[in-house]
Amino acid sequence: MAANNVHSTPIQPKYVLRNPLVVGENTKSIQLIRIKDNESFLGLPIPDKKVSSDKNPEWKISLASAFLPTAGVPLSRILNHPNIVGLVDIIHTDSLAGSTKRAGIIANIAVYEDMNQGSLDLLLPNPEDYPKFTDVAAWRALATPNPNRFSLPESLCWHVLSNINKALLWLHTGVKQTDTKDDWQKHDDDWQPILIRDVSPKQIWFKRTGGGATYGQCKLGGFGKAVVTGFPGGNMAKSEKKEGLSWFFQPPDQLAGTETWGSASEIWALGATVFTMMTGIPPPQQFEYQWAMSRMSDKPYTSGLKNLVAGMLKTRSSERPTTAQLVGRIEQGWEEWRATDDAIGYVDWKDRSRGREVNLKGEVEEKPRLGWGIIEAGGI
Repeated sequence: MAANNVHSTPIQPKYVLRNPLVVGENTKSIQLIRIKDNESFLGLPIPDKKVSSDKNPEWKISLASAFLPTAGVPLSRILNHPNIVGLVDIIHTDSLAGSTKRAGIIANIAVYEDMNQGSLDLLLPNPEDYPKFTDVAAWRALATPNPNRFSLPESLCWHVLSNINKALLWLHTGVKQTDTKDDWQKHDDDWQPILIRDVSPKQIWFKRTGGGATYGQCKLGGFGKAVVTGFPGGNMAKSEKKEGLSWFFQPPDQLAGTETWGSASEIWALGATVFTMMTGIPPPQQFEYQWAMSRMSDKPYTSGLKNLVAGMLKTRSSERPTTAQLVGRIEQGWEEWRATDDAIGYVDWKDRSRGREVNLKGEVEEKPRLGWGIIEAGGI
């Protein structure tokens, strides 16, 4: 009798919903409060299904299922990157004794750092307002040249492109780009590539800006459907595409079912995300490639940015650049943009680390820093 009472005792939660009234069963993310200190966090429900196939059970596995219920250490080590939303905790209530019926949507959940500035999709047009894929006439109207179309600043486009490519470089290759230009760090030779399978605006997160920088930290999240492939260059099988992913961020070869899901697919998805930032619409795949790409010319973006994004959106996956190839191209294009009038007043974390701030005239000027140069020679 006593044993039955133990197993029926409700489990005391570590986290509670910030606002239970706005949470639905199919929500993409959940705002949480940690009970012990009232700190805010972001929660993502953990899927139950494994991704591995019957033919290749060891080839690929669900990232969450592979590590649960003891995922805290190894998973957090894998996701330890400045451009990936940090894993704080994993709640796997189903594996515990006791009553879990009150746990609800937070019964099995991954807890991440709170990205308090929200996700990129909040800055973009609502995708529910787009026409159906088959409504060619409506899409032709949206894809017609329009100098007044929606667009986000080029500075933000570079910010997202640079930071999320660094995250993908880490996931695909185990290589971490450091703060020093052209400096790379390899995690280990046995790194098994990770495919997140959802590079889209709703999975790109920001933190509030600080220290005079124009934008806060930009990080990639949404690892509920990620998979670990068994070898470098590993791909997803055609039948194992990301369920529920809209066509907006699926490359043409995926829509046609002619190629597997791999790292080149995620390059295309990142390119499609930046294209949407530049045009207000996802790449209109219903039309000829060059004509669709010309929509990026409706606004005065630099040729460096337009050419980069167009390359990432190539129809053939073999023609798209890799994350490693993109690093240098992004750095060069970004530096060329920084030399334009559009960049006046822009400050990023590199500028802050070099002691630069924006003055009242909107000009970037040097500020004294603690350390080198503060005390003149002979002043001691």
